[in-house]
Formats: sequence, C-alpha cells, structure tokens
Amino acid sequence: MNGSVSYREFKRRDFIRRKRRAEQYLRSNKHRFIFPALIFLLILIIGIFAGTRLIYASSDPVKTGPAAVGGNTYVPVKCYKSVMIYLGDTLESISVDNLDERYYSIDTYRNEIRRINHISDETVLIPGNYLVVPCFSVFP
Repeated sequence: MNGSVSYREFKRRDFIRRKRRAEQYLRSNKHRFIFPALIFLLILIIGIFAGTRLIYASSDPVKTGPAAVGGNTYVPVKCYKSVMIYLGDTLESISVDNLDERYYSIDTYRNEIRRINHISDETVLIPGNYLVVPCFSVFP
C-alpha cells in the first residue's frame, strides 16, 4: 500500500471529519446562538413588565372634586354629543348653551367646536343640521 485508501474508507473519513468540524463549529460559536436568544428574552421580559405597568397606571382612578374627600372615585371623561341647529341659532348661542365649567372661556369652547366640525367664522349654520360639541361626563 502506497498511502492510497479505498473510496469507501475515504468517504468514511470524510464523513467523520465533517461531523467533527460541525461539532467544533457549534462548540466554538455557541455564543452566536445563545447571546441573541438571551437579548430577545430580556427585551420580551422588559416589554411585558412595562406593558403591565402601563396598563396598571392607566387603570388607576383619578379622584376629583368633592368625591375625593368622601372616598368615592369619579373620573371626568371628555365625550361628544350631537346638537341640532334650530332657526336663529348661532355658534355663540350653541356655545353658551352647552358650555362646561372645565373650559376656561367661551372662546376656547367655540374654537374647539369650530375645529371639530371643520367650520370657520363665516360659515352659515343651516337649521336642521347637527353640530358635534364636546362635553364632560362623570363616571364612578
């Protein structure tokens, strides 16, 4: 034998060599697989923790007004209602009729009605149409 091997022996050695290389690659590059997995798990845990904290904080009731003293919890919530325009109504009269004490002035309330309904100062209000106006409701 002059150093040559049979084809079968060559294939067997080649298979063993490839298997050892694959095992060695996995052993030496284990951090390439573990490190991203750990980072992903860390981000996932932080996201779950932060999400539950946000949900908990947003569900925390706000005590306002005289209800805060008595222990009952009331939360004012901004909502919107539809108001029918009657003959002779102006934006000023609708603003005065529906003004809430939480607004600083009639002007800010009127400007918000304009913004919500996409109307300007020159817009003519047509009787029978509706305007959306902001209001506040208190829920326990």
